[in-house]
Amino acid sequence: MKRTFFFSLFFLSGLFAKEKKVFLLHKYTKGASYRYSIKNDINNVNVVSGNRMTSKTHTEMVIKEEIKDVKNDTVKIVFIIEDAKGNVEVEGGSFPIKEMEMMKGKKIKVLLYKNQVIKTEGIEGSNFLSSLSSSYQFLPRDSIACIGERWKKNFSENGREEKYIYTLRGIETLKGKKCAVISFEAEVKEKGERKRMRMKANVDIKGKGSGIIYFAIDEGVIVKEETHMKLEGVVDFREQKIYSTTEMESILEMMK
Repeated sequence: MKRTFFFSLFFLSGLFAKEKKVFLLHKYTKGASYRYSIKNDINNVNVVSGNRMTSKTHTEMVIKEEIKDVKNDTVKIVFIIEDAKGNVEVEGGSFPIKEMEMMKGKKIKVLLYKNQVIKTEGIEGSNFLSSLSSSYQFLPRDSIACIGERWKKNFSENGREEKYIYTLRGIETLKGKKCAVISFEAEVKEKGERKRMRMKANVDIKGKGSGIIYFAIDEGVIVKEETHMKLEGVVDFREQKIYSTTEMESILEMMK
């Protein structure tokens, strides 16, 4: 009888553990700063007039995030690009990306209101705003989730649409911080006029991705994020069409 009671309690405690609620909230402290490394590996296949061309790109960046001011729901953040380098491999060899090195020392100013990016200064790019927005708005709307719970988020900007499904997988310790482990699945669509290779082009691209986020519960910041994305589509320069397939692996990780 006692043994049955013991195992009943053990079973029920397992059920309750799965229903454990986790409080998830971005936290901003004036004067706080975090340093992140960002590594990207991109494999690209382009088909132009029946000719197939491949390239492999590797980039690395070190970015410092500084919380400059916090007033109620308004937050001012400055990102400083401390280091940036990269190289691209094509059939003719491997070459450094000079534009990456030119980014060193540049600052990106971001203004948040209720975790929404309402203004950026210091960077160009049609998909930067939507990508940045998703990093501040991926948490559940009511800031509370149970382990196993799923929620959806959609982001759009300048013809680019991103749809995410997030799942709270559990809690783990990473870099000495108690982290919520959140997986995600993504769908991306981009259509409209863009600048490609310094020329205007009409793009029609779509793809899917997945990844995992380690979010420090007490500090309210991302500790690590891993993303895999595959995009396919057409870049139309009017006189020439490029059929493109791109696979990207990205790792963002907090540095000590």
